[in-house]
Amino acid sequence: MNIGEAARSSGVSEKMIRHYEAIGLLRPVRQANGYRRYAAADVAVLRFIRHARDLAFPLEEVRRLLALWQDRGRASAEVRGIALAHVAALEEKAASLATMAASLRHLAAHCHGDGRPDCPILDGLEGKTDDHRGGRHHRGRLQGRLTWAARRRITPATPFHGAIAMQRVFSGIQPSGIPTLGNYLGAIRNWVPMQDTHESIFCVVDLHAITVWQDPKELATQTREMAAALIACGLDPHRCILFVQSHVHAHARLAWIFNCVARLGWLNRMTQFKDKAGKDREAASSGLYVYPNLMAADIHAYHAVKVPVGDDQKQHLELANDIAQKFNHDYGVAFFPTIEPMIQTVAARVMSLRDGSKKMSKSDASDQSRINLTDNADAIALKIRRAKTDPQPLPEHIGGFEGRPEARNLVGILAGIGNTLPENVLREHGGKGFGAFKEVLAEALVAHLSPIQAEMRRLLEDQGALDAALRLGAQRAAAIAEPIVTEAERLVGFLPR
Repeated sequence: MNIGEAARSSGVSEKMIRHYEAIGLLRPVRQANGYRRYAAADVAVLRFIRHARDLAFPLEEVRRLLALWQDRGRASAEVRGIALAHVAALEEKAASLATMAASLRHLAAHCHGDGRPDCPILDGLEGKTDDHRGGRHHRGRLQGRLTWAARRRITPATPFHGAIAMQRVFSGIQPSGIPTLGNYLGAIRNWVPMQDTHESIFCVVDLHAITVWQDPKELATQTREMAAALIACGLDPHRCILFVQSHVHAHARLAWIFNCVARLGWLNRMTQFKDKAGKDREAASSGLYVYPNLMAADIHAYHAVKVPVGDDQKQHLELANDIAQKFNHDYGVAFFPTIEPMIQTVAARVMSLRDGSKKMSKSDASDQSRINLTDNADAIALKIRRAKTDPQPLPEHIGGFEGRPEARNLVGILAGIGNTLPENVLREHGGKGFGAFKEVLAEALVAHLSPIQAEMRRLLEDQGALDAALRLGAQRAAAIAEPIVTEAERLVGFLPR
C-alpha cells in the first residue's frame, strides 16, 4: 500500500509517518523507482506507536520494545514470549498502560510460525534518533503528553478517539454438530469480507454449547471441526482473530458481572429460552436461562460495536445493550458502547428442507432437513430431490412466493450460492417445474461446497497445526479482552490481582 493507504489504515497522518521514518522507527520497503511501499506489519507498528504516544510513553522505551523484532534469528515464539513478558511488566507498572499493552500484544501477534518475525521493516533501529533533530522534537512532544496525561489521570476507562482505525466486529458460532448450509449462507460466508473492512473477532462458543448436555469427546471433536470449517470457508487466522471461547477466561468473568447486572424480568422475556426449554422448563439448565448474559459478555469484552446476527438474535443484542446501559448508569461511567446488529439480506435465513417455516438447524432430528457442509455429492443431490415443494411451477416474480415457503427457500438457497438476488434466479428459472430446478440447485451446491470440504479434510488431518492456530487466536483475543474486563472489575470494586 502507499503512504495514503497506510495513513488511513493506521489512523496516523502522512506527516507523522514521514517523521517516524526520519527518526528510524519505521523503515518501509523502498522500490527501485524511489516510492515507498507499506505492508500490514508497518500498519501494526504505526498503530502501536500511536497508542504509545496517546499514553505519553517515553520514546526510548518505544524504541526498545520495537527492537524486539529486529533480530530475525530468534524463533517467533521466543520473540512473542519476550514481548508478552514486557507486557506483563508494563501492566504491573501502571494500569493506565493497559491500552498500549494490548497494542503491543497485537503487534506480537504478527509473528508467524515460520521462525521469523513478520516485521523486517524494523532493522537497524539503534543509533538512529539520539542526535536527530526530529527525535529531540518527538521526545519533547511525548514529555508534554506525559504532563497532560498526569493532569488528566488517564486510565483505560478514558477513551482515546481514533485509536482503532476500523470498527470492531464480534460474532460466534456453537460447535454443536457439523455446520450446515444455513450456518454457511446465513453467517459464516458473510464474515469473510468483514476481515477487510472491520477489525474482526470470531469465536467457537463452546461455553454456550454446554448449556445443554454435551458428550465431552464429541464436544472436543466438534469444536475442532467447526474451527476447521470456519477456516475452510475463508476465515484467515492472520486477517482476523479466530479462537475458542473457553480459552479466553475474560468471557466467564464478565458474564458473572453481567449476571448480577441483568434483571430477571429481562431474561423472562427472552423467547429463545422458551423455545429451547420447551414445556419442561423446570428441567432446563440455569446456564440456558442466563446464556444471553454470556452472549452480552462475549461482545462487550472486546468493546465490539457491530455484530452480524440473524433476526432471531436481535432480541439478545437488545438485552446486551440494556445490560451495558445499566452497568454504565450504576457505576457512573461511559464504559461499554452501544452494539448495532448487522442483518444480512440475501439468504440471511435458510429454512429446513422438510418444512419451509422452520429454520435449518443442526439440532433437527431429521438429517434430511439440512445440508451439512460435510455431505458428499450423492447426499446433497438426494436431500435436494427429497426437499419438500408444492405441485405448482416456480413463480415468475417475488410476489408468487406468498404462501409458498418451500419454494421461497430453495430459490433463496440458489441465490445465496450464486451471490445474487432471488429476482435474478426467477428471471432464469421462473415458470419451470421443481424437478429441473432441483437438479440445477444440487449441481450448484456440489460445485460450491466441494472445495470447502476438501480444505476441511486437510485441516483436520493436522490437528496440531489447527490447535496452534486457535491458541494464537486466543492470545490475540485475550490481549484485547483482558484490559477491558480488568477495568470492568476495577469499576465494580474488585481488588486487583
